[in-house]
Amino acid sequence: WADALKAAPAVNADWFFNDSLGFYRAAPHAERIIDLFSRYFATLAKTDGPVVVHCAAGKDRTGVAAMLILLALGASDETICADYERTNLCRKAEIDAVLAEHAEEITANPACRMRYYRKAGVDPAAAPFVLRTIRAKYGSAENYLEAEYGLTPARLMRLRRMYLE
Repeated sequence: WADALKAAPAVNADWFFNDSLGFYRAAPHAERIIDLFSRYFATLAKTDGPVVVHCAAGKDRTGVAAMLILLALGASDETICADYERTNLCRKAEIDAVLAEHAEEITANPACRMRYYRKAGVDPAAAPFVLRTIRAKYGSAENYLEAEYGLTPARLMRLRRMYLE
């Protein structure tokens, strides 16, 4: 991502919008993301306590990682999407600062507000989009988790025993 940011001719609201859309479309199937999250699931399986996961902004890769662990733990789509949306509450100060910084442009072109909003926050439509993308290709979340991460039904049950009360 840092390389794409450095190579971008202009880093503006449109760049962030297109970059995030491309990320959410590709993330469930991208080799580097599968590798990253495979290591994450392996760590979860052998750790007795909490695991910290983060990325540069703490919302996109981290958001997908959180979606996937919730999916593996059997959370409903509604729970997964609500958790993802909570990012915007946690990042309210950053979102407000970005919107204030670009207030003049947003006033002149209200359509660009959501693009700037996504720069610091998340688009609530991203979580259901990722879940639909997974199911469209794999048929079910369980098929996806097994095919990409080796999370067989037995491994999923083990994770659920470890992390659910």
